[in-house]
Amino acid sequence: EREIRSLSAEIESLKNPQNLSPSPRLDELRDENAKLKYRLNILKRGLQEERTPPCSKSMVNINLRLQEVFGEAIRASCPELANPPLSVAPNQQAKFGDYQCNSAMAMAQMLKAKGIKTNPREIAVKIIQNLPDNELIQKTEIAGPGTETKDIRVTAVLTGSVSRFINVHLKRTIVSKLLSNLLINGVQPPPLSSKKKVVVDFSSPNIAKEMHVGHLRSTIIGESMCRLFEFLGYDVVRLNHVGDWGTQFGMLIAHLQDKFPDYRTSSPPIGDLQAFYK
Repeated sequence: EREIRSLSAEIESLKNPQNLSPSPRLDELRDENAKLKYRLNILKRGLQEERTPPCSKSMVNINLRLQEVFGEAIRASCPELANPPLSVAPNQQAKFGDYQCNSAMAMAQMLKAKGIKTNPREIAVKIIQNLPDNELIQKTEIAGPGTETKDIRVTAVLTGSVSRFINVHLKRTIVSKLLSNLLINGVQPPPLSSKKKVVVDFSSPNIAKEMHVGHLRSTIIGESMCRLFEFLGYDVVRLNHVGDWGTQFGMLIAHLQDKFPDYRTSSPPIGDLQAFYK
């Protein structure tokens, strides 16, 4: 009866908001809730940044990304294989999909060598089941060599025949975004894991002697390498140490003054600079 009277009194007090006094505990909970929401937003932004490439203009390597996805699925499907084969390549026939994974047959052979009996289709099914969530794949289909995809699926279900190909269909929205990014930003390099300094040493000719094609070749190759590294985002330092320009040229000027003291007003009759240098 006391609890009923207490609850009735609380209900009556709630009906009149003017009688309500702020609860210190409620204020503490509200402050704690605001702090938790703030931290949650920070964590969400951090997760979003991890999913997003460091450079928004960088191009996505579809083949490499599919290898990462299928590599994870293959390792989960056959943990007994220390180094399972990974084969992801563009599909030769567009009607069967954009890419295909051909690892099931080789994995079945490796398992057979270990005394584990299985067929490639069972492995292909496991791989598809273990595919992680990703942004590229729209759907996957199991198919076999030399037969229509739809027919081979029906045949495999009815007869249990061996199939080995996993056809991969990409999401059209992703392909459209990649093409739009390419048209807007042009060809962009992948993001760097760490920006390093690259030092390129050029031809370093001796300026007191005749140059030859070797100097030209190494200069062109060196500059090409510099531009490639700069395109990738590295910090490039070009070095071209010009030899024989210090003491040797001081001696050469002193020799010129000895032989031709009036060289300032009368040009020395030096036809062969290399012979004069020697």
